[in-house]
Amino acid sequence: MNLIDALELLKQAVPENSQLFRVFLACGFTPLHAKTFLAAHLRKCFPYRRVQIETGIFGDLAGTLEGLAAGNLDAVAVLIEWSDLDARLGIRSLGGWHQANLPDIVDCSTRMARRVEDSLIRISRAVPVICCLPALPLPPLFPSRPEQSSQSELQLHRLIASVAVSRSEPPGMRLL
Repeated sequence: MNLIDALELLKQAVPENSQLFRVFLACGFTPLHAKTFLAAHLRKCFPYRRVQIETGIFGDLAGTLEGLAAGNLDAVAVLIEWSDLDARLGIRSLGGWHQANLPDIVDCSTRMARRVEDSLIRISRAVPVICCLPALPLPPLFPSRPEQSSQSELQLHRLIASVAVSRSEPPGMRLL
């Protein structure tokens, strides 16, 4: 589905008396098109329900998840980027790409991943949670050659793999 198809699908009328399907989209960025594609996908899955998507605070995925009350929601979708674990891993915030910062980046990413993970566990007890872990490659901040991996790079990949393994176990959690 492309953006035009998604927008056309969302234009189609849904009966006013149809049941509401409330989803919270948690991410650290402004989810303009992600919100549109998610709404269109949900509309295809639930054609006779009105889809309502709420979003969280820009740049604060962990805080958004920690403050989320899932009681009145039908589902939660979480999109995690590398910059949600540590801003220095993002393309948008340059300046922290120094070899001396790599151990601190790994430590901060580990702490942030645990905060996010704790919130996901809590939320998944109340409503289904669908989570997408970082899909883009890490930024080019590692000292090794492109065809090699550095220790810090491997530690970050291991961190995401461990989150994936632990979050694939609970019954209310699904990973993309």
